[in-house]
Amino acid sequence: MHQNIYLIKDLENLTGIKAHTIRIWELRHKLLKPLRTNTNIRQYSESDLKKILNINLLYSDGIKISKIASLSDADIIDKATELIESKSGDTPVDVKILTDAILEMNSDKMRKVLDDVYKEKGIVQLYQEVVVPVLVKIGELWQLNTLNIAHEHIFSNVLREFIITLSNGVSTSRIGKKVILFLPADEQHELPLLLYQYLLREKGWECIYLGQKVPFVDFEKSYYKFNPDMVITSMIKSTSEKQFTSTLEKFLSAVPHDKLCLSGSNTVTYFDKIPKTVSTIHSLNDFEQIFSK
Repeated sequence: MHQNIYLIKDLENLTGIKAHTIRIWELRHKLLKPLRTNTNIRQYSESDLKKILNINLLYSDGIKISKIASLSDADIIDKATELIESKSGDTPVDVKILTDAILEMNSDKMRKVLDDVYKEKGIVQLYQEVVVPVLVKIGELWQLNTLNIAHEHIFSNVLREFIITLSNGVSTSRIGKKVILFLPADEQHELPLLLYQYLLREKGWECIYLGQKVPFVDFEKSYYKFNPDMVITSMIKSTSEKQFTSTLEKFLSAVPHDKLCLSGSNTVTYFDKIPKTVSTIHSLNDFEQIFSK
């Protein structure tokens, strides 16, 4: 089966663990056995990535690295599972039912949970109280080899269709404001963007949704064509400070500071690189403050 291949810098960006530490785990403690290219460059597999995450989980909980090195791969997963379960507390019923549906790959069951919670609590509470915890749980289960990327894709597609259907059904009168929503060329995690589109349509905004992986030149053409009041994009994919700054500079070359709104984990990591005149969304409360003005 094909697996993603990662360089050590990729692992550093994805896990937050320094490359120097990963090398120590490999060379001194023999915890990793990466393949090497003809030019002696390390290549790590998806299994290596999961193992690094589990090692770090145990190490962060106080287990000495020498002790972890004495464990088999199966023992590392077992101990990581015990630790995650001990810290998870009581799982809300809706989160548990939805997680079970994902493990079963039961799309109908997933849709029913989403629909039931939406009708009872609305889109914001559905997202905050059910979707976000489930996405965290999916990450943990992937790390523990309990589910694979296909499970995540099925759920993402079900959730995507669900939010789009709701968004298309919004009939609020327009207030005369336009917003472009898009993801840069190397970004594909669009669920937050779809949620923002729904919420903005409820507020009466006209939404021009460009979608995922939009080349900058195409975004720029769309910006000048539609002349929106605001632009929202999200930057989640792990990246270096240099890459983040370069992408931001491109945005600011086309969009006035006060019309640009950024979201995603990179806006937290590189917050000090973002001009104060640019809006940032770190929570739905931030979103409400920005778009209730």
